Amino acid sequence: ALPIRWPVVQATAWRNANGSVCYALANLSDNSQTIGLEATSNGMTGSVRLARIDSDGRQVVHEETQLPHTVTLALKPWQMCCVEQTRQGF
Repeated sequence: ALPIRWPVVQATAWRNANGSVCYALANLSDNSQTIGLEATSNGMTGSVRLARIDSDGRQVVHEETQLPHTVTLALKPWQMCCVEQTRQGF
């Protein structure tokens, strides 16, 4: 069997009933990785807030921004985080 090549940072996204979007990311390597996550409209209009959620807490990355917007994320080896995208006022 040949080895299967796959990106060391894996990601997925989902939207909840109120329209907020969560991007979940995981660095599946022994090395730190820096990636650019492009937050897209996903049906949202107007300004949005982007917040990074790590196991040790939440940090607002952008309080008010327009989409699409690329967020630069640094991930330590084997680190996971989420980025929450919410409409202003939610």
